[in-house]
Amino acid sequence: MREKVVKLYEYFYQIFSNYRDFEFRPTDRQKKTIDNFLLLLTPSHGEEWLFDYFCFQFGRYYTMNTRFGKGKIMLNWVIGKKSLDYYKNASDEEKYYGREVKRKFSLKNPLIEVHTTKLTHLDIERKRFYNTDLGLLHCRELDLYEEKNKYCIMCKNKNYCNG
Repeated sequence: MREKVVKLYEYFYQIFSNYRDFEFRPTDRQKKTIDNFLLLLTPSHGEEWLFDYFCFQFGRYYTMNTRFGKGKIMLNWVIGKKSLDYYKNASDEEKYYGREVKRKFSLKNPLIEVHTTKLTHLDIERKRFYNTDLGLLHCRELDLYEEKNKYCIMCKNKNYCNG
């Protein structure tokens, strides 16, 4: 779970500090801080909750101009007993503001991988009669063969198409 906190902190820090190449490599002290924070959580606090929590906490600080610079939000400001208590006792208005930060910056949870595969119209045609004799005729007639296409690479008729 520590790596999830690290990933979230890195993601939010990159966005709010405008430092896109930032890589968060926690020190031993920061690892201890993260571990202590995780001990305060229950098993029901999943990835989505953690993401919402970070939205809320970064939303509290991102407009402040600190001695570290605007948008430079330190880890110990975001996680810890006081931060967690503040979140738990936050009013509905404050939590709404956290959701608005998510919307305003189009934040997506980096812990949840979304796999979307968009098929092109050519891939749809390749799949139509895939690995059949009719598919060979179909692909040759429509000139669908592409050497690096995943359907063409795996097709049993590829040696006849690329000729």
